[in-house]
Amino acid sequence: MIKHRTFIFVIASLLASVFMVSSAIAQRGIVPVSIKDKAGNQVGLYKGSYALLIGVSDYTNGWPDLPEVKKDLIAVGDALEQIGFQVYKSLNPKRNELEGAINGFISKHGYEKDSRLLIYFAGHGHTILPKYGGTEMGYIVPSDAPNPNLDEQGFLKVGLSMQNIEVYARNIQSKHALFVFDSCFSGSIFSLSRAIPQIIQEKTNKPVRQFITAGRANQTVPDSSIFRRQFIKALKGEGDYNKDFYVTASELGQYLEDTVTNYSKGSQTPQYGKLRDPTLDQGDFVFPISASVQMEVVKGKVQSEQDRIKQARVEEQNKQQQALDELNKVREEFAKELKLLKQDREKTKRLQEELLQSRKLQDELNQEIRLNQNNKTSSVSSQSSTSSPKGENVGRWAEISFARRLENSYLYKKSIKSRKYRIERFSDGTRAFIVETRGSWSKVKMEDGVVGWFYNAKFKWLN
Repeated sequence: MIKHRTFIFVIASLLASVFMVSSAIAQRGIVPVSIKDKAGNQVGLYKGSYALLIGVSDYTNGWPDLPEVKKDLIAVGDALEQIGFQVYKSLNPKRNELEGAINGFISKHGYEKDSRLLIYFAGHGHTILPKYGGTEMGYIVPSDAPNPNLDEQGFLKVGLSMQNIEVYARNIQSKHALFVFDSCFSGSIFSLSRAIPQIIQEKTNKPVRQFITAGRANQTVPDSSIFRRQFIKALKGEGDYNKDFYVTASELGQYLEDTVTNYSKGSQTPQYGKLRDPTLDQGDFVFPISASVQMEVVKGKVQSEQDRIKQARVEEQNKQQQALDELNKVREEFAKELKLLKQDREKTKRLQEELLQSRKLQDELNQEIRLNQNNKTSSVSSQSSTSSPKGENVGRWAEISFARRLENSYLYKKSIKSRKYRIERFSDGTRAFIVETRGSWSKVKMEDGVVGWFYNAKFKWLN
């Protein structure tokens, strides 16, 4: 079936043709790229980095055009130049021009042992099952290839098969070559990979031929390429899964599979792998991350560490504030308890003073009673007509009530109801020590020590 988007074919060796346009880097010269381990020791070196970008946007024989391919090649070329690649481009090649571009590129740069070559193809891809059965074969589609739904035999003559691509991959003598296809077709020439090597020496020192496709045989790639956008993001550092400032082709493939599958909602599933050859599947193509990106990563780590420290300080300050709040709460509770204790002590002191005063008053009254008992004599004749009959000793504390009679509420000096003998007026509930009673008269001693008589008073005994 005809796909609606080209595939991008990235090959470690880039082919040059009459349609190739050298980049500014070619004019400046190629700068060797050293690969270092985490200790800073050089473990690999690319003496040259070359990329061939092939794009087909204008088809002439039944395939729909792909206007976005031109923009894709510009964007990918800029990204590769920024990390040290000399970039060549071939736009809208026919079959013979496509082969010429690839062969020319390999002839010019593919025999340099310590170079890395990348071939990137953006255009239509197609998969055909042979008439005799067997394994499906993927094709990249030159600008003059017929539509296989209308002329399959003509398409087979013009389309460039993965078998042809395998021949190109084997002809390259450079250590590392990577082929990237932004299209969907069957990738029968390579075995799928998943594991990402962990040691950079193993990646750089051994030869490898690697392949990445934008999707599977039964999938469609859109003209507005998700794959291209994620490819560039990976080279700028997002594909560095192990954070060693290098993006290997294995990491690149894994990143593209993860992100493109996600952003396409599963309609596009990139595949990646290595050539089915034990002598060409041991190494890994390596993209060092640019110094500016490394600086941003370092800045990000520093900022992250600063944020972590800041957050830790905030958390520590919060803990300190919480501890201080708890301490203040304990202090407040202690102050309240101390205040209550002080109040209790003052109350106890007052009660003790009242008790002492009461005991003193009791002692005085008891002494007076004893004196009265010892000094009893006959009533004087002048008082015999007005005095009360002989009384009864009491010696008890009581609350006094006066039966709501005004004259009864007065304390008298003598047991005679006369204004001139009045001492003071008291209200119901007054406390007094009852010394003795004589008829309606009661001799009392008040709490302040005053002694007098109440008339017709009522008592509520307290002891």
